[in-house]
Amino acid sequence: MTHADVMTHPGLLIVTDLLGAVPGAWPADGKSIVDVFAEVVARAPGAPLLLGGEHCTPAMLDARANQYAHQLRSAGARQGNPVGVLLDGSPARLAAVVLGVWKTGAAYVPLDPAAPPGATTELFATAGAGLAVTEMALAARCPVPALLVDKHALMVAAGPAHGAPGGPAPHETACLLCTPHRPEAVAVSHEDLLYQLTKERQG
Repeated sequence: MTHADVMTHPGLLIVTDLLGAVPGAWPADGKSIVDVFAEVVARAPGAPLLLGGEHCTPAMLDARANQYAHQLRSAGARQGNPVGVLLDGSPARLAAVVLGVWKTGAAYVPLDPAAPPGATTELFATAGAGLAVTEMALAARCPVPALLVDKHALMVAAGPAHGAPGGPAPHETACLLCTPHRPEAVAVSHEDLLYQLTKERQG
């Protein structure tokens, strides 16, 4: 898995911006991405972030990620389980969803909304994802139960904003990368992904 392979996914690019908000959270040896983000929130909860033109703070993202994590846990997300994320639009919402997936200990499966619908369905099977996070306009592409960020927005917002369940160990899978050209998904651990993100920060 090359640096370019990992860093072409919007959800992972956004994580680079998040973790770069507070330099003191680095180096990240022996940590998961959830651990490093928790340090960002603790050190600078109100630090201004600009994600794809949207203004937010680490504390705001953390609260929403916890709400997604609780909802995903209720829907069946468990340690190591792949969760497909098929979203278009808001970068801040995508960041909160990805962090929410990781806070349950599950593995993030990035899916491209621009891909043909049939290809997306095949990628769910390739990754072994039994749960998805998507939106109403894309729900038909998901052959598994899905949390719909627009339809279920009030339900998510009513959930706890603190104390997210679970959480991954550094060696556990952060994301499963798969394309129609790969017969199998490629697993990237939290520690490996943080290594790639460190290289991204260093240029």
